[in-house]
Amino acid sequence: MSEERKRITIVDDGKSYVLAVSNEKGFDRLLARFGTNHLEHVDTNEGVFDSASLVNGGTYRATDTKEDSFNGMDQQEHEKEEQLSKASELVEDGIALCDEGKYAEALDLFQEALGIQLKVLGDGHPDVAWSYNNIGIALNGQGQYEEAIKMHENALEIRMATLDNRHELVADSYYNMGCVLGNQAKCKEAVEMFRQALDIYLEVHGNRHEDVANTYHEMGIALYCQVKYKEAVEMFRKFLDIYVEVDGEGHEKVLNARKLVAKGLELLGQHGE
Repeated sequence: MSEERKRITIVDDGKSYVLAVSNEKGFDRLLARFGTNHLEHVDTNEGVFDSASLVNGGTYRATDTKEDSFNGMDQQEHEKEEQLSKASELVEDGIALCDEGKYAEALDLFQEALGIQLKVLGDGHPDVAWSYNNIGIALNGQGQYEEAIKMHENALEIRMATLDNRHELVADSYYNMGCVLGNQAKCKEAVEMFRQALDIYLEVHGNRHEDVANTYHEMGIALYCQVKYKEAVEMFRKFLDIYVEVDGEGHEKVLNARKLVAKGLELLGQHGE
């Protein structure tokens, strides 16, 4: 389930340092030590300009490095890089397990990744927020709603402190909190979370994005449970207007939304609205 780890060998000042990197984030951390264009492939003599250039592994020579940016990676730094690479793999595997509905197994991996990240990065890093977010999703999938909300609140706090408060990851936290609150039948609070997420998604993505569509859908469900059928139908129609373009008429989510629209209109007639 995890990506193959590529071995990157860096030659600097006559010393060689071998790192095993599994994803683009690991490559980016490596490049950050040098700045753009400060690694040169030993065999081709081509400079490295972005993380995509490292995906095949290989041996690179450090050239014109930034002052103190590398200076021979010491063992402690090497170990930290290895630990962060392991945490990234754990997260990737956990996400795959969540996609399969194996939330308990995913939770174990997310918690292990969080432990590594807290040790290496500290408690205010965006990667730590990402693990809190993932733990929240896994807990929500197991029906542990109170614990899930706490994890999403932790993620939101870090994201608000380290990112622009209009960042899409901030919106993701609001959206995920809305999903948990909806599962708790706290529909009014859920709608408020979805509205905050939607406001940011619209600003970041425009009005035809899948994140916008999904938020309309979840808001429709939360309004439905408040017996606000007119507003719920409006949300489902907005969802359908976008989502049909993405996944087509036959998608299960589209079919269910159409049923809810029909049922909502029927109930509106019964209630004289």
